[in-house]
Amino acid sequence: MLTTLAECQAELGGRSVPTALLYGRVVERVDLSVDELQAVLTRLVGR
Repeated sequence: MLTTLAECQAELGGRSVPTALLYGRVVERVDLSVDELQAVLTRLVGR
């Protein structure tokens, strides 16, 4: 997921990556539900 996030940020010129865009890219690589993605993102930001 972090690799995909970095790739998306590079494509967007360092701007924030919308969650929907990240989800779409991640699902191309792994089977992940929206809830699972949200749980991972929550853990990454520490909330």
